[in-house]
Amino acid sequence: MIAWAERRGFALLTLRVTETSEPAIRLYRSLGFAELGCRKPHAHLPGIWEVAMALPLDPCGHEPPSAHCGA
Repeated sequence: MIAWAERRGFALLTLRVTETSEPAIRLYRSLGFAELGCRKPHAHLPGIWEVAMALPLDPCGHEPPSAHCGA
């Protein structure tokens, strides 16, 4: 997905993950995603919150810059 987005010129990938899904958060961090410091309630699961994460991309195909948490 990351390479596909870079080839098509995307500059940023974003996602939301439930804050209780630590394995998914660890996976996304290992791929270079960083938390954006914002949360919102899950639309269909009362009491569950989502965390926004983003990965800056290099549409020219270079290594993506490291992302830092913007808490």
